[in-house]
Amino acid sequence: MRAVLLFPGNEAYIVKADVRFPGVRPALRGVICQHGGAGGELPALPDSAGVAGWRTGPAAALGTQVSARPAVGESSA
Repeated sequence: MRAVLLFPGNEAYIVKADVRFPGVRPALRGVICQHGGAGGELPALPDSAGVAGWRTGPAAALGTQVSARPAVGESSA
């Protein structure tokens, strides 16, 4: 198990499970299991590589924005 994400005030939780296969493409394979409700039903089971691809661009953009120096004349606060 790689990560567990809990939602405060919500009975749902997410577990990400990845396995590495050296020499195979893609080398990293896995799923993201979203369990919900008191019964633990599984309403979503996306491929982890697909989700990682969706978040890579926005994460890079946010990191760039947060770490960028303010332009001349702008306040950093």
